[in-house]
Amino acid sequence: MEVQVDRFGYAKHNLFNIPVMSVTSFLDRYAAGEIDFSKIDLSHAKLMHMKFSRINLFEAKLAYANFSRSEFLRANLCLANLSHAKLIHTNLSGADLAGTKLDGAILSGALLVNTRLEQANLCRASLTGAILNGVDLSYATLLQANLSAAQLHHANLTGANLAWADLSGADLSGALAVGANLSKANLQGADLTGANLTEANLTGADLTGAILSHTHLTGATLTDAKMPNGSLYEVAETPQTIRVA
Repeated sequence: MEVQVDRFGYAKHNLFNIPVMSVTSFLDRYAAGEIDFSKIDLSHAKLMHMKFSRINLFEAKLAYANFSRSEFLRANLCLANLSHAKLIHTNLSGADLAGTKLDGAILSGALLVNTRLEQANLCRASLTGAILNGVDLSYATLLQANLSAAQLHHANLTGANLAWADLSGADLSGALAVGANLSKANLQGADLTGANLTEANLTGADLTGAILSHTHLTGATLTDAKMPNGSLYEVAETPQTIRVA
């Protein structure tokens, strides 16, 4: 059935009562000063090289949309669905994406400085080379996510699930990862200087060539982990703080 659109740009027929809007109508209304587009459906939309600072997209349906190189400074994307969306080199600094669905999304080179992503779903998302300094990823799910060469300086990864994630070459200096699940994670060449991994699960993780200067590992599980020198971790005593000159 063809969707009929009213004079405001909304669909007249919507079985799920979700405000479906044409991209043109959305852009026109945003240009006119409207910023509240909560629960809007812009799935599959192509909105590259746009600026949407402080826009409200709470619980918006944005799956498979392409927002590459756009700006969402301090935008509200809390609980939005961005599954498989393209956010390549997108600026999301200071935005609220708490509880957002980003599974399978591509955020390569994206800017997420001081962004809220707690409890977000980033399973199998690609964040290669992304800048996430100061980001809040507490209790987020990053199962099999690709964070190679990402910057996570002073990031909050408390309770996050990073099992099987690729963090090779990532900057995790000063990161807070208390209780994080890093089992089978690839941490080759990662910088963990001053990071707090207290009670983290590093079972089977690969830390070959990683920098563990003043890294806190009190209560951490390192069973079968490959240490920076390439050898498997041997249980000699409970690790506390590793200091490397």
